[in-house]
Amino acid sequence: MANRRARTDSTTAKTNAFQAAKNPSQFAWPSETVTEMSDPSKQAHAMRIAQQIWTGRAPSDWRDFDRTQIAQLAITTVDLDELQTQISTEGYVTTKPNAKGNPTVARNPLLDPIAQLSNRQITLSRALGLTGTQADGRTVANAAKQQKATLAVVENLSDNLLATPPAKAML
Repeated sequence: MANRRARTDSTTAKTNAFQAAKNPSQFAWPSETVTEMSDPSKQAHAMRIAQQIWTGRAPSDWRDFDRTQIAQLAITTVDLDELQTQISTEGYVTTKPNAKGNPTVARNPLLDPIAQLSNRQITLSRALGLTGTQADGRTVANAAKQQKATLAVVENLSDNLLATPPAKAML
């Protein structure tokens, strides 16, 4: 039988979460699935990003494959940061000679890899569940219906079941 994840509302899960918050674990780079960057300073930057992502949750909340995706997201973020720094220096438009040798204004060719890396960053963030609550539209709609029904019941209570402040005494 496969190992099941512990319930998040159990006492054990809460104790484990408390212990993990007290003693955060270190992110171990998955070198068997993701090659480290050749530049040591870039790899150190990627490791800092990966560590920040990793400590955002209890270690027991991550799946084995999440380490690979965290490493890929960290590398993508470092590369994107480097390209963005370069384009900030050069500008979004550049001049280059046309066929006749006259200078023409053109969009910076770095915009294409920036767009690709941004899309990859978003995809990896979504796969890791880093982009907000993990609820689809139906779940949100059902919760809204439930809340509306509950409020209707509370508003329609004819007897005084809810606590109210005592009436002022007549003088």
